[in-house]
Amino acid sequence: MREIYFNSPQQNEFVMTNDKIRNLIVNHIEENYPHDIDKILLADGFEEAFVGVVESFGLVPRACYDYNKCIQILMRPSDMEYEDAVEFFEFNVEQCYVGEHTPAFIKQIQI
Repeated sequence: MREIYFNSPQQNEFVMTNDKIRNLIVNHIEENYPHDIDKILLADGFEEAFVGVVESFGLVPRACYDYNKCIQILMRPSDMEYEDAVEFFEFNVEQCYVGEHTPAFIKQIQI
């Protein structure tokens, strides 16, 4: 289980594990999407990259993750190079379709 460290403005440090982040995500979904709690699928191991839930007319709500953060997460625990992480992610995560509630991945741009 990976631990995530956050620094506050006062430089006090605290630890949040992926399990704690996942619980926050699940609580958010339960509160805001109670009818879809059993349908919205989460991407295991990418809790830090969770952005929110994406909605669009005519489509079901789906969990949304930051693509670039997902790549960074894959590079952390190993010596995986950027290109290898992208290839792994695109083949094993992004291209996996598990139904209409399959998570979405957003490639954000800096404006």
